[in-house]
Amino acid sequence: MVLRIDEGETRIVHIALSGLNVQMSQPEKGEINEMGHIPISETALQNSVTTLVGFSQQLPEYESGYNEWRSAYEAGKAGYFTVPVAAIVEGIEESLQ
Repeated sequence: MVLRIDEGETRIVHIALSGLNVQMSQPEKGEINEMGHIPISETALQNSVTTLVGFSQQLPEYESGYNEWRSAYEAGKAGYFTVPVAAIVEGIEESLQ
């Protein structure tokens, strides 16, 4: 789900993912089913998406995650993803193992 778009030298699209099945390293901790805020370049997102599924008037709560990212980004301490969404999810899953 697209949450917002920041215009600039690079368009940064802020997305949320749901319907995931990312396993935690310890099975008793369960799994991750959603990710509430992911900043990604528009190009990387375009390389990830094949079909528009629909529209929603109601967005999940993402502002606190966005504001934290924005402050760090402006301070030069945060960036955004430039790889397809599948690679982001795979990287997170690998980091949890």
